[in-house]
Amino acid sequence: ECERAATIIKQAAAPAHFEQTFARHYHCSEQDTGPHRCRACASQAAIYPMQEEFERQGLDLTSGYGRWRLTRANKNYSLCESYPRSFVVPASASDQLVSASAEFRAKRRLPILTWVSAEGASITRGAQPMSGMTFARSAQDEEYVELIRQTNDAARPLHILDCRPYMNSIANRAAQGGSEGATYAHCTVSYLDIQNIHAVRDSFL
Repeated sequence: ECERAATIIKQAAAPAHFEQTFARHYHCSEQDTGPHRCRACASQAAIYPMQEEFERQGLDLTSGYGRWRLTRANKNYSLCESYPRSFVVPASASDQLVSASAEFRAKRRLPILTWVSAEGASITRGAQPMSGMTFARSAQDEEYVELIRQTNDAARPLHILDCRPYMNSIANRAAQGGSEGATYAHCTVSYLDIQNIHAVRDSFL
């Protein structure tokens, strides 16, 4: 039993694929109708009701006339396995454009909406563009970022906050990473000088 337990712990600690993580693998038994059955299984609803949350923030996601929309381009986790099945993107961005932007982002994590104010100012979050040492560009990704800017006050630049130190962003180009830089029109980039996850973790020790 101890050997079996050790094997289970090892598999759970370092799953070979996202689908094998505890959060994705665990589910209640269909025969379990008792009080301890999890809410998601009992109601067949998402644990995090994303659409309800954004509508609480004042977004119009259903009429077709809002500045943002809910896309289900990731319904099978084929677009980005670390993103939810549905997420919010600019209303004028087609699913084809969303997919093209994901192609140019690290781990396919394109910028998606995380918060919006009552005045319409928004925060989106995504991974670095894969520009690399050749300073490669993606017209689709640049178009997608421009559509994000236009959901806000289109007369103002879009402020991109890169959490890394500037030198780290340069070093990441060797691994095909990079940053938005001057090729993204009407955007400004600021570096927040936050060290990598290991340094942040050690700062709490």
